[in-house]
Amino acid sequence: MHRLLLLFSTTFLSAGPLLAQVRADSGAFVLRLGRDTVVFERYVRTGDHLLSEAVWRSPRVVLQRVEARLNPDGSLARVDGAVYDPSTSPGAQPVSRTSVVLRGDSTHFTAGSGGSRQSWSFPGRAHFSPAPQVFALFELLARRAPRNVGDSAVLTQMSPAGPRPLVVRRSARDSVTVSSRQLGTMHAHVDEAGRVWGLDGRSSSWGFVGERRAWVDLDSVARAFLAHENQHGALGELSPRDSVVALAHGARIQVDYGRPSRRGRTIFGGVVPWGRVWRTGANLATHFTTDRALSFDGRTLPAGTYTLWTIPGPAEWTLIVNQETGQWGTFYDETRDLWRIPMRTRRTPVPAEQFTILIQAQGEGGVLKLVWETTEASAEFRVK
Repeated sequence: MHRLLLLFSTTFLSAGPLLAQVRADSGAFVLRLGRDTVVFERYVRTGDHLLSEAVWRSPRVVLQRVEARLNPDGSLARVDGAVYDPSTSPGAQPVSRTSVVLRGDSTHFTAGSGGSRQSWSFPGRAHFSPAPQVFALFELLARRAPRNVGDSAVLTQMSPAGPRPLVVRRSARDSVTVSSRQLGTMHAHVDEAGRVWGLDGRSSSWGFVGERRAWVDLDSVARAFLAHENQHGALGELSPRDSVVALAHGARIQVDYGRPSRRGRTIFGGVVPWGRVWRTGANLATHFTTDRALSFDGRTLPAGTYTLWTIPGPAEWTLIVNQETGQWGTFYDETRDLWRIPMRTRRTPVPAEQFTILIQAQGEGGVLKLVWETTEASAEFRVK
């Protein structure tokens, strides 16, 4: 623990005496995913400079330090982020670094760990970059919302995948929504100065719900997180990637998907709304590969790779097979649908904490099962 305190005092706080002099434009955020507190972040913004420091618990406890340079209009000029291992000695190199530089009419990314670095450049200037994840930067974005209720502004979100349109909308006098295909939708409760006091990201890729704090002692937070990790193990990936491979009547079937956990939340009808297309997992879209043609409810699925989507409902689900592949789970294009069929549902006697996809051989084919919370949705298939 002593090394952790030294790391904060010599590395994290080297840019200025933050604890000794908390400026007026400063604050902290605590972010939760269900019952799990995942992030504590604090920031100080002075003129054209923003410094954010955070403790993350996933996949294990790390320290994040991000500095941003701002243009006179509050837009980004440069963002530099570094992640540190709290068990290393003071002055140790970061585990990873990320830089976003906006120069002229282009945006430049550099990211990597150790001696490995990758760089990307794209035309256009970013108003927001979700990498690294910094909620103080999200607050800057929320401040760009129009003043009139109902008005919106179309900005640019940049990532290693390239530029994406991002919409900032004034949904109420004290509310702002931020949405994009990659991010999903974030709802923020804001004050007259544009400070974010509450954050609801359950409909976004982040999934966090958060609230503002006046300040936070990161040393104490990090000690508590490390003690919990040493006693109970690391929190792990929030939605780890997994795959299932099965043989069904001579067909080899593989599903690659993200596995979110319940974490005390109401899933169906809550985190996953009724009647809307769901990515059927987390992060990258759920991919389904078969080396033989299959028949689902009379609909043919030729051999190949597809993405799976669903529309959950209280009484019945819909299974969607889409021909687009490689996309993020918020990038659903209905025009690429191959077909849709109904799924059977039943309640399970024991709640499932983690979302699970199963392929079970049965007769001349098998059954695809989606299991989470107390719901099992299934669709039978036959090998052609």
